[in-house]
Amino acid sequence: MKDFLQRPDLGGRVVCTKVVDNQNVPSTRWGHGAAVMDETKLFILGGRNDQDVNDMHCFNIQKMKWQQIEIGHPIPKPRRRHSCIMISNCLVMFGGFDGEFFNDLNILDMHMNKRGIENTDIEPSTLH
Repeated sequence: MKDFLQRPDLGGRVVCTKVVDNQNVPSTRWGHGAAVMDETKLFILGGRNDQDVNDMHCFNIQKMKWQQIEIGHPIPKPRRRHSCIMISNCLVMFGGFDGEFFNDLNILDMHMNKRGIENTDIEPSTLH
């Protein structure tokens, strides 16, 4: 990925490349969470456009393609302004806002299977 972002012929400067992919592009949004997996995949989750959304999309940096990801049940409530981080192939999402503040923790297991991505909803109190 370093080779893609930094070009020696430009003195090692970072290069901005506009992605032109008209298929599976997420809807416009703000307040979404984002996390990187394996330095090749960018996941975005939730956010808000005209309303709060709870969909997930993956951008493959090597293929320069978007893919919508199906989330297994239970699905977290739609939200914006939440935090996301990738830990051991799990997307960990905390908090957020939908008119009221959330104080929940959701762990989405990113191991793919026939149904898509498994989602495990864990209450913060069980993590002691």
